[in-house]
Amino acid sequence: MKKGLAAWMTALAALLVAALLSGAAAQEEMRVYVAQDVLARQTAERVLVLLREAFPQGDWTAVYEEEEGDLRALVLDDRAPQLAICPPQEARPWAREGLLLALDGQAGSLARIEPEVTDTCVLEETLFMLPLAARCREMAVNEELVNAHGFGYLLDPVGHPVWYPSELNQLLEEFAIHDLTGMDIWLEDDGAALEAFVQAVGGGAMLRSDGTFEPGAAMTGLVWLRDMVLGGLVGVAGSREEALARFLGGETALFIDWTEEEETRSAQAVSEAELELRTLSYPTPLGLPVRAFELTGACVFVSERSAQTVLALSALRFLAGDAGAQAALGEDGIRRDDAFWLPALPLLDGGGTLRGLFAGAAGRVLDGAETPKAAVTGISAMMEAAR
Repeated sequence: MKKGLAAWMTALAALLVAALLSGAAAQEEMRVYVAQDVLARQTAERVLVLLREAFPQGDWTAVYEEEEGDLRALVLDDRAPQLAICPPQEARPWAREGLLLALDGQAGSLARIEPEVTDTCVLEETLFMLPLAARCREMAVNEELVNAHGFGYLLDPVGHPVWYPSELNQLLEEFAIHDLTGMDIWLEDDGAALEAFVQAVGGGAMLRSDGTFEPGAAMTGLVWLRDMVLGGLVGVAGSREEALARFLGGETALFIDWTEEEETRSAQAVSEAELELRTLSYPTPLGLPVRAFELTGACVFVSERSAQTVLALSALRFLAGDAGAQAALGEDGIRRDDAFWLPALPLLDGGGTLRGLFAGAAGRVLDGAETPKAAVTGISAMMEAAR
């Protein structure tokens, strides 16, 4: 990363902090943008309270996307916030435009964070955002249904911390024997859940860090998907909402797009149905947990008032490193571990293209219009042409 720029910014910050401490009396207006769905309103309000307590020289107010528009609208309307809490893809365009403070001087604090997570916050070797929390997709399991069909042993976290695809196949076959559907997939929305599930089952990422397509995992995953659906072991729901309703209604045993937010939203339905749910990583031949994540981070907009920029940088460090702030934000889920982390496709070169190509290919394979081999060959050709 750009060490010279980082050193310059560190020196500037020291001078400005000294100036602030020496006698700036008036509070600085500090607007904190909070993207929709990244923080619960109660959590965001708690974060604002902590910032007011830690940095009383700032007049801290929250700017919620659902009330005042997204980050793009704010910037174009000349109302850019001093601090933004949002996904990296929302902040990246403004890093490219040079509107965000380079955070390379913070690199030392990133040693504990998973590199795949950090990579989503880097543009042209410059760190433009500090990671705060990752939302990982998991598979939710209806324990009662799994136990009722003799597969309760798969829920033993010691003996089966991660399912192998063969174990999942056995469970789905058992359900099919009893004319039941073990799990649903769907082809609507952005396809991120199915894409992650197929990569896990396929045992690898479909896109390398340099933006080149890796056909092996896609082929294995698509073959598995075709065989399961055409064999009647996996159902195809019309939408995510339909698949979720069937799962919460006890009609299926597995749901492949469970998150902490889903747990909160579905708490009442789960309670009313008296469901006993367990969350597990996606089945994979790797024998390791697979992390498919979406990140929330924080970044600083460079302000005409340097005191605002410095105060925002201090707040950023506070959110990323203070124990009280971390407790308010909740489990961060970004620390290094022994899991296999799937790259965040929307933030890799060619990732958005691959996401669209894969979703279309999956639909054609399941319709019987294309073989998995032909689908993967087509994706490879299109990805190469787009490079």
